[in-house]
Amino acid sequence: MRAIADHIAARFYVSLPVLEQDISGDAYLIYLKAQAQLREPPNLEVLQATREMFEEVTEREPRFANAFAGLCRTELSLYQETQALEDFEAAEKHCNRANILNSDDSNVYVALGALYRDSGKPMESLENLNRASQMTPFSTQVMREMSRTYISLREFDEAEQQIQKALEIEASFWLNYREMGRIQFMKGDYARAADYYKLEAELAPDNSRALNNLGVAYFLAEQFEEAIAVWEGSEGLDQNDRTLANLGSAHFFRREYDRAGRMYVKAIGLAPENHEYWSALGEAESFAGKHSYREHYEKALELAEPRLAINPNDTMLLSAVCTYYAALGREAEADAVISRLLAQNITDVYTVYDIARANARLGRESATRQYMQQLVDMGYSRNLLALDANFDGIELENSMEKKQ
Repeated sequence: MRAIADHIAARFYVSLPVLEQDISGDAYLIYLKAQAQLREPPNLEVLQATREMFEEVTEREPRFANAFAGLCRTELSLYQETQALEDFEAAEKHCNRANILNSDDSNVYVALGALYRDSGKPMESLENLNRASQMTPFSTQVMREMSRTYISLREFDEAEQQIQKALEIEASFWLNYREMGRIQFMKGDYARAADYYKLEAELAPDNSRALNNLGVAYFLAEQFEEAIAVWEGSEGLDQNDRTLANLGSAHFFRREYDRAGRMYVKAIGLAPENHEYWSALGEAESFAGKHSYREHYEKALELAEPRLAINPNDTMLLSAVCTYYAALGREAEADAVISRLLAQNITDVYTVYDIARANARLGRESATRQYMQQLVDMGYSRNLLALDANFDGIELENSMEKKQ
């Protein structure tokens, strides 16, 4: 029957999608291995190998929509690792191809849901993920993707409900604990986030990302020595740019600017298209009194601005860009970005922190103090603000004075 359908379709210039039961055994085995790789802790080596496997499947079976959906998800993960625009563009291409080949498949809906979320279209993301959930109601992958989309909407209770359901189905899968830790982290409950990241590290002991996240949670929970011990004890340190960058931040808070700069240089060596590392290097050199800091901020802007074409409402990206403009003394451009952020009804600590930092760099003590106070009201640590060189000389009312 399939052969007859293909023959009829060919006469009418229609290309029917290839289903799992229709592809060759060798190609399907490679596809299953690639899908299994997507469940492994991600790093560049793993993701590049996964991409190669999916590409081999699409070469052998060019009408197999699920392989293109897998390629889309892999390229999105690579984009998160590298911040290279070509990875995002490849993800779009593969998702569109998957959708053309088979627009009514759970795997395709999952890939589209992730693509729409990362493109700043959360409602379209939820629409596709809801379709996937209707088709595969017990898919923990769908639940995790929905949780990430709810996080992007700052709907943390809904996000947590999705991961609770995933944990009921896969209680021993490391990624569920990472996602729960992410939710607590975004809510500002760093101690609870650390608990989940510690469970993740126990389930995936070779996962350096778990240890990195655990270190960040410890640091923001003001357990500084524990944070540094976790980062310095992480296996494969030289192959983990995030851990290197976070160690740089730890040295920055200790006012060890040259040591911070060396860590950021190492991180840049591993991820040269990450604008945040270039700006961090600029910040360290600025406080170390080096004139080269400006060129690093210029490089950060060069890398960051094109990403706004992907998601022009990305608050994390906008808040970073406003600090780069401010550090370069481009006041009008910094203010324009801050206005865009404030128009979005900002509710997360990290964006408010960047707005405070931008105002500090522009020499606006009153506005800086206002946003510093907002940070404290949102649960950000007074001790961290006191350690932060960006806010030197700007004091807040203590809690007792405020109550009186």
